Amino acid sequence: MAGQVVNQGINIAVFISGRGSNLQAIIRGCRDKKIKGRVKVVISNRRDAGGIEIAKKHGIAVFVYEKKKFSHKRYQQLTDFLKSVDIDIIALAGYLELIPPVLIRQFENRIINIHPAPLPDFGGKGMYGMKVHQKVLESNIKYTGPTVHLVDGQYDHGKVLDHYPVEIFPDDTPQLLANRVILKEHQLYVDVLSKISTGKMIL
Repeated sequence: MAGQVVNQGINIAVFISGRGSNLQAIIRGCRDKKIKGRVKVVISNRRDAGGIEIAKKHGIAVFVYEKKKFSHKRYQQLTDFLKSVDIDIIALAGYLELIPPVLIRQFENRIINIHPAPLPDFGGKGMYGMKVHQKVLESNIKYTGPTVHLVDGQYDHGKVLDHYPVEIFPDDTPQLLANRVILKEHQLYVDVLSKISTGKMIL
């Protein structure tokens, strides 16, 4: 991938399950030339994910599947499709399913995820959305913040690539904290993808 990074930029596949705010940030980062590359395809496991409309608005191809209808063969077909369109990096953006082994094998060290709190302390199965911020507030730590990490076969596991600190205030609620963290998520994901696309971060 190194040669392509230098010459043409990176082809990114973004996986989503929800509204797609990080997807929007990544698209904007590519448009503004902060990320040297483009979002080539969006993958969603929910037909009602808000991010699908964002992708369509920008003319980005969308592939939707539902886990209950997916088999190992279909996962292999998805993997083959991503390879056929020359995907360099898979960015999970609010994607709530565990990535299957076949995809991890084919894209080893090329799948990244963003999590809204420090890892490994506030990650794992079921730790998403307001549950994460509630747990953070209950822990009485002074700083939280989003983390980008490589993806392996476990939830919120894998090498940490970067983290942005967000101060916690005495009157914070999970929602107030989430509102500040999501802004840093957008900045952090674009920053990490920028470094990857320009060869400043080697995975």
